Amino acid sequence: MKNLIFTVFAFRDGFKNSPQLGGKANNKTIDIYMKNICVSLISAKLANPEDDVMLIVNKKIEKNYEIMLNTYDIKIKIIDFLYFQFPAHFAWALAFFKLNSLKWAVENSDYNNYLLIDADTITIDSFDALWLDAQYSLVLYNIGHSSVHKERQYIINDYQNLFKTNRLVQHYGGEFIAGNKKIMIEFINKCFEVYSVIKASNFNVAENIGDETIISIAANNYHVCAASPYIMRNWTGNFYLASTNYYFNSVAILHVPNEKNIGFIKIYNYFKRNKKFPSIKKIKFYLGLPILHRPIISTIFSIFYRGIRKI
Repeated sequence: MKNLIFTVFAFRDGFKNSPQLGGKANNKTIDIYMKNICVSLISAKLANPEDDVMLIVNKKIEKNYEIMLNTYDIKIKIIDFLYFQFPAHFAWALAFFKLNSLKWAVENSDYNNYLLIDADTITIDSFDALWLDAQYSLVLYNIGHSSVHKERQYIINDYQNLFKTNRLVQHYGGEFIAGNKKIMIEFINKCFEVYSVIKASNFNVAENIGDETIISIAANNYHVCAASPYIMRNWTGNFYLASTNYYFNSVAILHVPNEKNIGFIKIYNYFKRNKKFPSIKKIKFYLGLPILHRPIISTIFSIFYRGIRKI
């Protein structure tokens, strides 16, 4: 069984980049992204040595990163950004290169299964279990937002306005898209249909629209297998929403968007010095993930309170 794991990166003058990096697209931002990409793809390759791993970009990358990726047998493919184009004023316009690249990958390569992951990820286990699900299902990460959560509401509103319906859609993330070749071809074609409707509306959609809107709408009529056993999105800024499933019920991939320019850079520097990734304990520390056990004071209080209740 042949599997492809890949991530993507695009740069265009005059376009914005990740809001987690201030939305500025410049050489410093590109350098941060390339270090993230090295962590993401090299960790995926080391955990899955039998699978092909690839970076898809729209421009040639710096030689030092090319050498580093080649050292670990990671393929680099430069393609044109032809599909899913949005005007430059959209904050996530470059994120749609992800769908452009997924379209290219499934139409121009021959693998049984595909997995597209974001750059701000690190793989800590193999994808053997994932490939079993991917053979039969479209595998996406449900963000878990309620029907009134503002981020899901943006997607629902665009869906209802564009398609003249009262139906709701789930909110799926863009950090993880997996499936077999047939499923992925069908899915990316459905994504392009959604994009075509958006384009025909003269891009009359929310300004903060990203690839997740198209992914969520396109997936609405699919039986989707949950990606949550394989990946977790952790937020480690002032909005802190993180899990101990780097250890308990461990996932294969940690996605930590706020750590692009801090935690992942620490991991990159560690790998460059030591030619190996840090222990899970260090990764947890670098990425700001929670401790494994309940705080001692809280535990003591709980034991004491239970004792009082028994008395």
